[in-house]
Amino acid sequence: MIGGGPDVFIVTAQNSAQTRIANAISESGTTEGEDDDDDDDTIGITVGEQAIDYPREYVLIRSEALRALGDLSSGVLPSERWEVTGDA
Repeated sequence: MIGGGPDVFIVTAQNSAQTRIANAISESGTTEGEDDDDDDDTIGITVGEQAIDYPREYVLIRSEALRALGDLSSGVLPSERWEVTGDA
């Protein structure tokens, strides 16, 4: 699943057995041009037409989201860019 846009995104994947979830992690830890008045660990983003405060580590800029999609396409999820939970 990819959500958000047009400038910031979240990318989450799940295996077919629904026992493993992978969340793409921001490499920069910050988002360019995003209003962050709260100065905390969340960023307001709209995903699926619903506004939510996402943890900063999961909010990706466009280049990071494209890289995450490439990772998914290759089947290789580097640990520095992905948080994987659940059984393989």
